[in-house]
Amino acid sequence: MNLRSSLPLAFLLLASRLPAQVTCAPYNAALGTTPDQQGWELNESPIGGGSFSVANGILSQSSLPNTSTSCSNFSNPQILRWQVLNRTFDFDLGTTFEADVLIQSSQYNTDECDDSPRAGFRMVVRDHLSRNFQVGLGESKVYLVNDPFVPFGDPGVVEVDFDTTDDFHRYHLAVNESGAVLSIDGVTQLSLPHGAPISSPNVVNIGDSTVWANSEADIRSFVFVGAAPSGPWSNRGHSLAGSRGSPCFTGSGSLLPGQVSNWTLSNARPGAPAFWVWGLSEINAPFRGGVFVPSPDVLVPLNTGATGQLDFSGALPAGLPSGTELSWQWWISDPTGPRGLTASNGLRGVIQ
Repeated sequence: MNLRSSLPLAFLLLASRLPAQVTCAPYNAALGTTPDQQGWELNESPIGGGSFSVANGILSQSSLPNTSTSCSNFSNPQILRWQVLNRTFDFDLGTTFEADVLIQSSQYNTDECDDSPRAGFRMVVRDHLSRNFQVGLGESKVYLVNDPFVPFGDPGVVEVDFDTTDDFHRYHLAVNESGAVLSIDGVTQLSLPHGAPISSPNVVNIGDSTVWANSEADIRSFVFVGAAPSGPWSNRGHSLAGSRGSPCFTGSGSLLPGQVSNWTLSNARPGAPAFWVWGLSEINAPFRGGVFVPSPDVLVPLNTGATGQLDFSGALPAGLPSGTELSWQWWISDPTGPRGLTASNGLRGVIQ
């Protein structure tokens, strides 16, 4: 079937949505509000013990020093982190977690109970199968673990020397069926395969989440993208960030021909010219500082509108064979992105 001739370009802009099967949770300090005002939940202990505020497009936060003296005296934990709840996601279908952070101070310790690594500032993701990855940011080292209870030196812990205090850096964790890759400012630094599952599935949090270390950090943005298990949609990654962080592209619906499917672009630069790219395959080609995920079979010119979010609903053409794979991505004019462009994550859908 010729995608170009059968593509329904007249999608309806609708407020009603089906439950998303690829979901996005962005935070952008440039909006002048804290993460709990942008869909994230504050998890703090003791309540009011830490501090956080937003000014000049930066979220500044600090946690109190840890007061626990030993594993047997686990008293008064000091935690200040932001979390997303009620998101069921599967690493095998693509998960990304990215943050633009300047570390002011961050302890880099071991847990006195089991000698596992503990940094004052962490990024944590755990999917519906309880597979786990954590990124720990110290002041001069960064680690990646696939099991939070193994010690330094175990194959499930890798680390790299890196100065997190000299400037803002973009930490990008990409997870798929093979494992996790951590890139810093677009350069791959660490990778690990999957480890053994642990308890408490579907966890996403960022900040100070350990009693054994504390931190002070400035944050410009962070964004999580994950895909629900057993669905026809998958997150293909390769977003390209600007000053607002990375644009998100999500989808929902059965992907049955003739039935309504939904797409949402969010966290894009408002009022910007953009192309919605449709492809019948993935090429993953280097392009303008990023990765062009779909084959460019159809390019739909649009504008991101006043908020940088667009919602589309429409029926896919009847007659698309079951098993047909469609690939989508957005490329957006944005002077704060590399070479004047930003890009959403790639999105794949399999016709049912």
